[in-house]
Amino acid sequence: MIRIATSIWSDEAVWRSTKLIDRRNIGLARYLWRIWKGAGQCDVLILNGALGWPDRYCDLLAALVVKLRVRRPWVVLTDCTWEMGSRALARKMPMLAWLWPRLSRFMIARLDHRKAIYCVLSSDEKKNFGKNWRVDPSRIHFTPFCNTLFDVGDELPSEDYVFSGGNSLRDYPLLIEAFEKVPNSLRIASSFKAMDLPANVVCRPLPHQAYMEELRRSGIVVVPLQPSQRSAGQQTYLNAMALGKLTIINDVMGVRDYVEHGVTGLIVDSTPQAIADAIIWAGDENSHAAVDNIRSAGRIAAREKFGLANYLASIKEVAQGVAR
Repeated sequence: MIRIATSIWSDEAVWRSTKLIDRRNIGLARYLWRIWKGAGQCDVLILNGALGWPDRYCDLLAALVVKLRVRRPWVVLTDCTWEMGSRALARKMPMLAWLWPRLSRFMIARLDHRKAIYCVLSSDEKKNFGKNWRVDPSRIHFTPFCNTLFDVGDELPSEDYVFSGGNSLRDYPLLIEAFEKVPNSLRIASSFKAMDLPANVVCRPLPHQAYMEELRRSGIVVVPLQPSQRSAGQQTYLNAMALGKLTIINDVMGVRDYVEHGVTGLIVDSTPQAIADAIIWAGDENSHAAVDNIRSAGRIAAREKFGLANYLASIKEVAQGVAR
């Protein structure tokens, strides 16, 4: 019997055989002490590699703590969508922007060891992660992400506006320029700040409930992404697809692992004209049947192939595989 401990909590059936090391409602020092003790009682420890500055990088620190043990378990770090450096720290201390890439590589080198496993969210990252972070490619696994519609009902009647949201690696200037070419209304839910918006564009941050309400009532969802060394936006476009929205994403790293162009969504070039053309096509009455087919196929794919249980099962499969 392989003993698996994790800091990731879930009620999914596939996850019930894991032992939770709970970080909620306790301080960082106490959590790291729990990690130290729990690491001595398991064969594999699964940690969340996506926890950044707001969470005090607690699971990366946990991985460092585990490395200090003489007899350490396998450590599986999930959601390792890492960039060289920290955008949060660069915003807080821009005068030290040159330091963060060096510091991030130094820290990953400190926590790395032969029993450290890294799970990434795209096949492209599986190829370049080892080079970027100087990690043995055999210890890198692609675990497809999931939609996160855990507490949200089905789609509501659609209204005649386009929705876009999120902050991570978004290219909103690209999207805003596209809407200078189309008459549709665009509602952006983001902390992005822009001057001189077109009359048909609104951009402001929204609390979670309002964000989800606006997503659910939209007719089309566009996720404009910046090119990067990591993937981004999966949660947003998978949620949109799961709600049956026609979802348009520009062609950057990771997108084709989740979206089949013309079947479950639309993948377009990273130009304002390409985005505008896709929206105009979707609004043409001759495209309605094709749009309905894409919406339906996207909904099925996001809910049945990219659900939470699928994501957790892929992580657990990696954990069991390395332990064997």
